[in-house]
Amino acid sequence: MPDLAMDGLTAARTALEARSDFWLRVMVVATVLVAIGVVIEVWATILEVRDERREGGKIKWHHILTFIGAILVAAFVGLECVAEYKGGDIETDLRSNNAAAQLELSKRANSAIADAVAITEKFGSLHDFVVAKKGELDDHFTAFKRYADVENKRTEKVIAELNSDREKLDKSRKDAVDAAIEARKALAAVTAARKPRTLTASQQRTIAQKMSTWRNIPNSSGLQSVAVFPTGGTWESAQLADLIAAALGSGQGAGWSVNRNSVNMGIPMVVSGVGMFTSSNARGQAVAAALAKALNEEGIMAFVISQKWKGCEDNKITDHPDTEPYCSHVSVMVGDHP
Repeated sequence: MPDLAMDGLTAARTALEARSDFWLRVMVVATVLVAIGVVIEVWATILEVRDERREGGKIKWHHILTFIGAILVAAFVGLECVAEYKGGDIETDLRSNNAAAQLELSKRANSAIADAVAITEKFGSLHDFVVAKKGELDDHFTAFKRYADVENKRTEKVIAELNSDREKLDKSRKDAVDAAIEARKALAAVTAARKPRTLTASQQRTIAQKMSTWRNIPNSSGLQSVAVFPTGGTWESAQLADLIAAALGSGQGAGWSVNRNSVNMGIPMVVSGVGMFTSSNARGQAVAAALAKALNEEGIMAFVISQKWKGCEDNKITDHPDTEPYCSHVSVMVGDHP
């Protein structure tokens, strides 16, 4: 005899299980897509590093941190995908096991009822036999209830453990994603800082205007003397030296007397950034400081080298050092990008 209530519960359970399986598959697919996105990000980072190497740069630790962070994200996303898939399998097996046990006990109960009905119909008023079968049926239902309670508790425990694992994986994934984002920001900052130094035409005119006030040596017909040269062999420092020399030279520049040779007064040195090397003469120091300030204001890291050359003292030019171009000479040493 059909049991409409049981059939309805079975149909509802089947529908809920189908919906649960559907959303689990959606979650797995979404996780896989996230992992693919992270792999694409890793590849994009590799391409950025390759392009920077082609331009002559060096790989920084920020690149490595970005790469490691992206790999961690991909690993944890993959692990989450596996955990969700395995958790879905476990939950499906539990539902199947409960359904099978429920079906078996229902069959036994139905069989006991059928036997009791058959014996009652066959032997008439065997009341005691029917009562015994009813007790047996009650025992079966009691056993089923105990089994169902135990299985429900076990299922709830497994689901709680799976949810806990999922929360841990979500946190690990978030931490890895945050680390990758911070590394990418750091890489972007380093990349921006490592762009080749340059001076636009407008910046050159600004420097020329500021430095033109130092063009003439006081009480003399001489011009301010400067030597502009790179200390390294990179194209970037050589190009910057050309731009600085143009801003200080004749034509549209400050009108100084520009020498492009390496004038280090016999003191070999290599600088990082742009160093101003001059004598201990007060005018030379003032000119060097003014030029360093003008370059810094245009985004070029420049400074006055603390070491001084003793040309004026060695040649005993002490009676009129401020009117001697040799004493206020400045050597602009363009080093590698800091």
